[in-house]
Parts: sequence; C-alpha cells; structure tokens
Amino acid sequence: MQRVRGRPPLYCSAACRQKAYRARVLKNPHVVPLRLLQSDLDRLAAKHRHVRALEQLGFNVALTPRASNVVPKKPHLRLVGAASRSVDQLKR
Repeated sequence: MQRVRGRPPLYCSAACRQKAYRARVLKNPHVVPLRLLQSDLDRLAAKHRHVRALEQLGFNVALTPRASNVVPKKPHLRLVGAASRSVDQLKR
C-alpha cells in the first residue's frame, strides 16, 4: 500500500472528477455562462476605467481591436524550370 502525503483526494480518479463536474453543470446549466459573462464585463469595465484615467492625464487613447485572428495569405509559389534561365543569369 502506498502512503499518501498531504490532503486526501476528493475524487478517486479523473473520470469521477469529470462526472461530478458534469453533474454540477447539468444541475444548473446557466451558472457557468453567467460567471464567464460577468468576468468579461468586469474586464471591459476595468479597461474603460484605465482609458478614462489616461485621458484625464492628457494622453490620447484609442482602443483598436487586435488583428490576431487574421491569417496572412500565403504567396503563390511556382517552379522555375532550368530551360527558362541561361547559365549566365545563374552566375550573377
């Protein structure tokens, strides 16, 4: 038998922990989205408080959305045959 240090585990396995989580979410499915929404609103309010404080100090602040989701287009690559270039052009 293996000796366990620290606090005894609440769940016997990860599967039991997942089962308990799903049971909690199914019991009251609206709690988790409301917590996430409240967190987002708090973060947005804090951002606007910081912008107002900087504007009161005389800074010109403009919030712009991040463009992190924009994926640049890949360039169109093509093969250039050896017959299309002369030996003199390759030596340059």
